[in-house]
Amino acid sequence: MTEGPTFIGVGPEKTGTTWVDYNLGKQPDFWLPPIKELRFFWEDMAVPGEGVIDRFFRGDEWHKQQYRAYLKKQTRSFLADPVPALTSARSRTLWDLSYLFRRHTDDWYLANFRHSNAPHRGEVSPQYFFLPEPQVQKIRSLLPDVKIIITLREPVAWCWSFCKMIERQGELQRDYGGVRDFFEQKARLNSFSDAASRWLHYFGEDAQVFFYEDLQLDGRKFLGSILNFLDVDERRRNFDGVTDSLNPGGSDQIPQELQFFAKSLFRDDVLRLEQVLGSLPSCWTA
Repeated sequence: MTEGPTFIGVGPEKTGTTWVDYNLGKQPDFWLPPIKELRFFWEDMAVPGEGVIDRFFRGDEWHKQQYRAYLKKQTRSFLADPVPALTSARSRTLWDLSYLFRRHTDDWYLANFRHSNAPHRGEVSPQYFFLPEPQVQKIRSLLPDVKIIITLREPVAWCWSFCKMIERQGELQRDYGGVRDFFEQKARLNSFSDAASRWLHYFGEDAQVFFYEDLQLDGRKFLGSILNFLDVDERRRNFDGVTDSLNPGGSDQIPQELQFFAKSLFRDDVLRLEQVLGSLPSCWTA
């Protein structure tokens, strides 16, 4: 059996990654971790060797907040009804303890996938897409047979969806100047063409790009294209309950003036991405 995952979803956040994780998790021959976003290769770069003391008692970075929130949630669940955690759900409890309290090394990462005999094992972590070259190269070296699922979304719509999310979280006021600055920062720091080029350079035909716009048009067809890429037997596919969206971000549209400005910010990167991939959905270049 191949060591580690057989696939990883690396599309950036707000490109349908939750939908991909959910629908692949419903397939009969698949295993994914109990939680979305192991984000191991991002942590390996950003906080290498982070231990339990740092994770729970030092600093207030976003990933530490998520560990602490997960610990509180699982502790409350255990205290409310400890029997399942000690009997039928014992393997999940052991997984939680390892995830929360072990040092996350290469071996820890690979061990997450060793206990499953499922032919398709993987994870979805949006933090991976913009990883620098050394980390992409490490993934290729550690997992030579893994397949890479890249989901992308037209960058103005992607950025607007991000904007609405952090506004709901109270981290951004939706005034024109603040939103304009947010778009400028995203365009400056996040190049779709550079990131996609890195993944395709190291993984070649073992990496494939899927567009969020195709998901919006036909969820079943979109899922089918991913399963084709992963070489899943057509007789072992589950399309029950497949929708064309998950976690909808609301219907309010980006103001036209901001849209023109944002299109100008991303135009050159979109043109470079079109050269890398050969073609893009029409709404990307309109």
